[in-house]
Amino acid sequence: MNRNRVWHDGRNYRSRCTVCSKPLLRDHGNWRKFDLQEDASEARELHPRTGEIA
Repeated sequence: MNRNRVWHDGRNYRSRCTVCSKPLLRDHGNWRKFDLQEDASEARELHPRTGEIA
């Protein structure tokens, strides 16, 4: 995970894995894989540059 590429979606800090490019979410101080079915919420803002949710 590249700490220079972290952004806040209104609920959690987010980034992408530098090895596999999967979306990550910081939850309770730990980074984990972003699960679109479990973590999707209208309260989450889209990525500021790409407009992606995941």
